[in-house]
Amino acid sequence: MAGCVAVLGVCLAAVLPRPAGASTEPLVPVAGTIVDPFRPPPHPYGPGNRGVELATRPGAPVLAPVTGRVSFAGRVAGTRAVTVLDATTGRRYSVTFLAEVVVRRGDLVRRGQRLGAAGAVTHVGVRDASGAYLDPMVVFAPRGARLVPGGDDGAGLVAPGVATGTAVAATVARLAAGAALARHGADP
Repeated sequence: MAGCVAVLGVCLAAVLPRPAGASTEPLVPVAGTIVDPFRPPPHPYGPGNRGVELATRPGAPVLAPVTGRVSFAGRVAGTRAVTVLDATTGRRYSVTFLAEVVVRRGDLVRRGQRLGAAGAVTHVGVRDASGAYLDPMVVFAPRGARLVPGGDDGAGLVAPGVATGTAVAATVARLAAGAALARHGADP
């Protein structure tokens, strides 16, 4: 019996959300629902979505996805944005369309620290050390065992500190199919 309890404890520790700062894996910076998925451009200056747009609650806290240095905090093209550089991986995490920014360029931030407040929609982007755009939901996907009885009930929802795995993939597929139908005049 003690062995079963120990195994259950290890399994639960692998799948339960951890408090901010308890892991080095990046966390989703703001709770929301994906409204526009990652669509890599066909060439460097081509159309696409170089991150994901999340429908977010205006004023919701936006958290640092990793411990790092703020490389940008301010306005870009009329919107507020923050970029955090993870010195260990070279990745740059950006959040834009913010209602408020509470950090400054050069600040050292800890994973889970408040960067600002969300607007109605928040863009989340990730670039690797070479500058290539990465799919944020792949970057934020869980890295271990995941026990979900009866399937994934969090379809489309993204919570800070919790990646949703198969729910994200299913939502992205539904959104992409709906967008393709809408472009061709069909009702999704």
